[in-house]
Amino acid sequence: MPQMEVIAVDTFVSSFPPGGQTWFWPISWEYLSLTVIPISSNGNVQITSQLATSDPAQNRAVVFNWQNNSGENLDCFLTLTLPASSVD
Repeated sequence: MPQMEVIAVDTFVSSFPPGGQTWFWPISWEYLSLTVIPISSNGNVQITSQLATSDPAQNRAVVFNWQNNSGENLDCFLTLTLPASSVD
């Protein structure tokens, strides 16, 4: 069974406003995951879509669209997970 060591990068976003936001990252990894957790009371956030692209020069990017559905500014905890090296 394939195995993979991962690196988790945690961060805090303060006062994420209502509505949507897009994050774009150029990537060189085979795998990337984002988790968004509201830590404000009555929080409601969701990742609405994820898109990965590549071009003929093998430049790759990932785009995450996420939405604050609560109607007020939220503090959120984010975790980005990526591989420590290539998948075995």
